[in-house]
Amino acid sequence: MNKKLPSWVMLCAVCLVGALALGLFNGLTAGGADRQAAILTDAVRDQALDADRFEALEVQEGRYNLDSLYAAQDAEGNVQGYVGQTTVTGYGGPVEVTAGVDNEGVITGVSVGGEGFAETPGLGARTREAAFTDQFIGKTPTITLNEGGVDTVTGASTTSRAVVSGVNTVANYIYINQLGLAEETETAFMGQTFSAAEKGFGGDVTVTLGLDDEGAVAYMAVDTPNETDGLGKMASEPAFTGQFIGKKGPFTYGEDGIEALSGATFTSTAVINAANTIVNGGGETSGGPLTTTVQGFGGDVTLSVLLNDDNTVSALTIDTPNETDGLGKMTSEPAFTDQFVGKAAPFTYGEDGIEAVSGATVTSTAVINGLNDLLSGEAAPAAAAAPAEKPTEAALTGDVVTVEKTTPFSTIKVEASVEGGKITAAKVTSEAIEGSVDMLTDDSRAALAEQIVEKQDVVDAISGVTISSDAVKEAVAEILGQGAPAEEAAPVEEEAPAEEAAPVEEEAPAEGETITVEKETAFSTIKVEVVVADGKIVDAKITSEGANDLLTDDSRKALADQIVEKQDVVDAISGVTISSDAVKEAVAEILGQGASTEEAAPVEEEAPAEEAAPAEEATPAEGETITVEKETAFSTIKVEAVVADGKIVDAKITSEGANDLLTDDSRAALADQIVEKQDIVDAISGVTISSDAVKEAVAEILGQGASTEEAAPVEEEAPAEEAAPAEEAAPAEGETITVEKETAFSTIKVEAVVADGKIVDCKITSEGENDLLNDDMRAELAAQIVEKQDVVDAISGVTVSSKAIKEAVAEILGQGAPAESAEGETITIEKETAFSTIKVEAVVADGKIVDCKITSEGENDLLNDDMRAELAAQIVEKQDVVDAISGVTVSTKAIREAVAEILGH
Repeated sequence: MNKKLPSWVMLCAVCLVGALALGLFNGLTAGGADRQAAILTDAVRDQALDADRFEALEVQEGRYNLDSLYAAQDAEGNVQGYVGQTTVTGYGGPVEVTAGVDNEGVITGVSVGGEGFAETPGLGARTREAAFTDQFIGKTPTITLNEGGVDTVTGASTTSRAVVSGVNTVANYIYINQLGLAEETETAFMGQTFSAAEKGFGGDVTVTLGLDDEGAVAYMAVDTPNETDGLGKMASEPAFTGQFIGKKGPFTYGEDGIEALSGATFTSTAVINAANTIVNGGGETSGGPLTTTVQGFGGDVTLSVLLNDDNTVSALTIDTPNETDGLGKMTSEPAFTDQFVGKAAPFTYGEDGIEAVSGATVTSTAVINGLNDLLSGEAAPAAAAAPAEKPTEAALTGDVVTVEKTTPFSTIKVEASVEGGKITAAKVTSEAIEGSVDMLTDDSRAALAEQIVEKQDVVDAISGVTISSDAVKEAVAEILGQGAPAEEAAPVEEEAPAEEAAPVEEEAPAEGETITVEKETAFSTIKVEVVVADGKIVDAKITSEGANDLLTDDSRKALADQIVEKQDVVDAISGVTISSDAVKEAVAEILGQGASTEEAAPVEEEAPAEEAAPAEEATPAEGETITVEKETAFSTIKVEAVVADGKIVDAKITSEGANDLLTDDSRAALADQIVEKQDIVDAISGVTISSDAVKEAVAEILGQGASTEEAAPVEEEAPAEEAAPAEEAAPAEGETITVEKETAFSTIKVEAVVADGKIVDCKITSEGENDLLNDDMRAELAAQIVEKQDVVDAISGVTVSSKAIKEAVAEILGQGAPAESAEGETITIEKETAFSTIKVEAVVADGKIVDCKITSEGENDLLNDDMRAELAAQIVEKQDVVDAISGVTVSTKAIREAVAEILGH
């Protein structure tokens, strides 16, 4: 019997074994790949926040959307912080941004990358490097690029902006949703609203409510045009209206966490009665929003508008899911949408205070045209106004040279007739590349061609099309033989950079030629006009304008004088470093000495004031080694210098710290500057704070400045006019006096440096759950104090806080009774209120109130004997009414005013 197995059976067995082996191998390798991916993900999370393990959390929907979120835990399971990841769009495509935030809301680390990361090597790809990502460590949201020590990667503004946007998305989400350290920024309520009015203390008080599907208050606005500042008007402020959000009526003060305004009973009653009228089904109804969708740069942009009865915009929201981070997406932010509130269509950029988003021409144009079509059917031009007359193009003759340039948007061709080394005629044409939009128009092409012939260059970039303008500029340079061929030019990575690139090796300006350069800062627009002769600046003029302009006539003149004397801005004006840097950059462009701001973005922070030189400090001995240490937010920096004949002949810089930004190269570069220039003239890009610290150390070494302990810094350019001190001992020169004031909203601290009986420097801080002051308000009030020795103009919406600061100033300056008041003189002041006549009798001796009596009468007098006695005691003890008596705020305020008059305030 033949027991040999058939061949087909053997073949099947071999195939089966092979399939099983292959399946097992695939399973093993797949598992290995999964494990490898997990290891890489853990490494990314560890870079953001070092932890023993990470627990995945559910991501909530909202304004700040993440791809993933993890709780970072130690070995015992205690949460150390959170790590989130989001995806933004860079120059080359998607960029994954991972950020860690500890339990205090401080950023612990940032990682940039992802599988699809395709940013340009040497440019956008540098956002992955520690030199960039470490800038975020130790900061809290929201972060602004080129402010507070986070600088753009040179030549990669688009990628830099995208990464900052991603870090803010992650950090804000964790800050708000996980840590509860802030509330979601309120967005405009776009649903149906209801309004009702009630009689308040001074007139009608109108309440507008928006209710959610459950009947709870989702939106509340209170209009108090006739109510008292600091009392009834406070019903319009978020600290009061916010009490009602998320709650269902009818409402009662003292219940469900809702409290009336102290001292504003009439207004408070009117508000709650109007609100209850609405929740009980009354009130007038408004219409819903108008909505339209338009085509933006990246896709659909949706506009939703609510109108007032007079057809002005009440609220506007813009949804930009496909627009560019840091550019088109900025049209969704309140800083842009709020420009339209209170105004009626048609709208035009550059008019009525409405401005386009810089560098986002396509999105801005789509928005304004969509609004005009929706609201009035009349579209207005969105771009900057074109020249009144289209320039006539000269005919191309003789030797015609043609250069083509490609941008992310279009192919641009520049044709020029060249005679005697000059362009005598020019023509610019352009066409969009596939899938994009050509940014140039007939007018802008003609304007560029006209510049080429007139100036042999493109000096003024066309607004909104900076990249295209730069491409034409490069083409002109090639035509005239001034620039490298296109293959050698570095790639342009931005959609539309904020500032123009520096001129490409232009010929020296003609003698007597006037050149003007403008620079934008976070505070103002600065214009530098200079007259150039023989390659030098022989005259200069600086002007500046802006709501927050920090320059004065004196500082502008000082900068202009420096430009003529030193052909540069060597000494920044104290307190206005950013503005000084902007002028410095303008001078560099004029003289062709420097590149554009993209190559060295200034750190937008206030520089410390100049330090006073110590009195006759002894010159260091020859060959003496002097060491000075400086602390920055990132590291401890040590400067060791050998001094001979009053000069630094050798220098060494060391630095250490977890977030130290200096490298061996930057330390060596700074040391070289010290020996060569006896100063730090050129800050190292990306480490401006560290450079400034070294600069201060050099000043101390050479005896050019005192340390901060030796002379308190004065952060203003020049003291204001002197205020005559009251006839009592003035504080010692340079003495710092601190006064704290409590308000219903916050604790306010005023710190003032007093010299010669006047305030020469001032700083205001405030804290409290309902603090209404922000950085701008505090700065404005502090500036008033130095300039006017008082708070003359109360900040709108924070009258109570302004008043508290005013009282602090009065205490600091010791403004007492006038000299005419004899010792022991009794002064009587009467005040009328809506309720009674109040008389304050005070005995004044040595400029102080030493005895006081208060009487009051009237049909509705709210004061009793105890209250009068308590207020009188306060006046003698504190020379003011510091603590208002609950329920009689109006009377307390009248007595306070009487005391101020008595003391000659």
